[in-house]
Amino acid sequence: MAGFVAAVAVALAALAGCAVTGQAGMSPGAVASPAGGRAAAHPPGPPGVVIQEPDTGRQLTWSTLQERVAAHGTVLLGERHDNPEHHRVRARLISAWLAARPQDAPAVVFEQLDREHQPALQAAVAAYPWTASPGGPASGGRSGAAPGMPLEVWLDAARFDRKAWRWPLHRPLFEAAGEGGGHWVAANFSRASARAMMRPADGRQPEPPAALTRLLASADWPDTARAALAESLRIGHCHKLPETAIPAVARMQQLRDAALAEPLQAEVGRPALLIAGNGHVRRDHGVPRYLGAAAGQALVVGFEEHGWAVRPGHYDIVVLTAAPVRETSGCEGL
Repeated sequence: MAGFVAAVAVALAALAGCAVTGQAGMSPGAVASPAGGRAAAHPPGPPGVVIQEPDTGRQLTWSTLQERVAAHGTVLLGERHDNPEHHRVRARLISAWLAARPQDAPAVVFEQLDREHQPALQAAVAAYPWTASPGGPASGGRSGAAPGMPLEVWLDAARFDRKAWRWPLHRPLFEAAGEGGGHWVAANFSRASARAMMRPADGRQPEPPAALTRLLASADWPDTARAALAESLRIGHCHKLPETAIPAVARMQQLRDAALAEPLQAEVGRPALLIAGNGHVRRDHGVPRYLGAAAGQALVVGFEEHGWAVRPGHYDIVVLTAAPVRETSGCEGL
């Protein structure tokens, strides 16, 4: 366990500043709905978007992507954190997925919100329900409520780090999840939690949460998966990560992936959709490794940018969009 504590310490230092730069047969416009759901009509797909199946090379239409997403009870949507087009496109998919299952109280699981704040988030959701009213769709049912209510209240309760996540980049996702009636789940294993494990108040040797320990122990990690994770971390850290630090950073990545997977397992019987970075949703080394047999029933959709080399085994579907104008490469300061 002392080795795990040391790993957390190294990983925290290596991951600092990487929250945004890392990685992780119907008529057009119609969306298939599972039994009991309602079909939803949508305008044509977003311009400039290319949708592919990496394992087959087949290109898909926007309506086919919507059908596939709406038909799956468990969906993992990746992202490049700083690409606003990824968030706009995924907001449309989230809306379609929620509209297809209005009676199921589906869970929307967020990497952007830390798991220790879930009770406060639930209390805020109960106190300020997302109800359409004369005060606006996010007014909590109170005429004249301040713009953004209850969204801002919910995010405040969840201690959403607006600076780290470059608010309002993710606003479309939160709005789609709120307006669609999704059950919000804060899932990330935060840096604060890792620090608490390193410096326990009672002086006892720290342990990861029991549920995460079980998930970590149950996951199958062949050498190919370990190698894929290590290479992903090298690329995500611009090849500036010392080789000696990779095991510790990989351990922290695995802990976070297990934390993101836990709600998907806990919500068995309830549809669940995960919003996280591409590095977290990848099939070869991400959250699917902790889903057991349920991984085969999940749909994994990565969001990359034009020019990305499409590789089999990463995602079931990849959506390619234009890259935003970036002032830096994201490697400065690493």
